[in-house]
Amino acid sequence: MSFGQSGIEKSRINKDSSFTIQPEKRDSIKPNVDFKKEKIKTPQKDLLDVVSGIFHPKTNPILNSDQEKPDTKKHFSILPAVGYSLQTGFAALLSGNMAFYADTMPNTKISSVTSSITYSQYNQIIIPLRINLWSKGNHYNSISDLRFIKYPSDIFGLGEG
Repeated sequence: MSFGQSGIEKSRINKDSSFTIQPEKRDSIKPNVDFKKEKIKTPQKDLLDVVSGIFHPKTNPILNSDQEKPDTKKHFSILPAVGYSLQTGFAALLSGNMAFYADTMPNTKISSVTSSITYSQYNQIIIPLRINLWSKGNHYNSISDLRFIKYPSDIFGLGEG
């Protein structure tokens, strides 16, 4: 509500029945907005919250563990590689992995079988086999590490011959 000239003040009645007087601004293009009424709450995040969100992501609340389809497939991966060490020289490697669930319950831990074959510059063969099996209901965990190693080398001075 305006009472005339630019020096005269404008009065307004707020929703909480308080009476305020504000100077009228004729040069202003923007409407008079009370920003105290429009508070938008955004959650604060600091560096610790971001790192925690990366390593401990929240589960999707839309998906219920009872509604999820149990994973019964076996998952395979094969990867070739090359390497070098002082003991083996240059080496070619073929690595494989198989992962699966032994049970269809939602909290079942994953079982895995990993193996590789390495052939080196010095005609060495290395074949490790690592197995990590979980029983149904996660009651038992069987872990094994089997290795076949063929290092053809001459050995001098050990024992009597």
